[in-house]
Amino acid sequence: MEDNINTKNKEERDWEKTGIKVLDMAKQELFLGMRYMFLALNMLGYKADRRIRFVATDGSFLYYNPVLLIENYKKNPTDVNRAYLHMIMHCLFRQKSIKTKTIYSFGICHVTYVQNILLMELN
Repeated sequence: MEDNINTKNKEERDWEKTGIKVLDMAKQELFLGMRYMFLALNMLGYKADRRIRFVATDGSFLYYNPVLLIENYKKNPTDVNRAYLHMIMHCLFRQKSIKTKTIYSFGICHVTYVQNILLMELN
């Protein structure tokens, strides 16, 4: 997908802008409940990519499919918050999936466990 904003039509730009708003709302909601996560929640830039099924990260950027992100947000906004936090936790614990090899500095169950504890704080 071409990153040059000039080659994108207005509808694509509108979807991307709305997607960024959804991600920013998720980030703000997480921040309100976990102020100590400020730096971690702000560590990823956003990039739209329609090849992504929902959201993904490489540790530098949060890639999102604007259409699927907005559809998921309409169904259940909490899912977007959970996905955002889950990716941040993977980055913090340096878990990456590279092709067929998976590198874990901690087990994936630890990320899910810690994420659930943090999410309980929000409720």
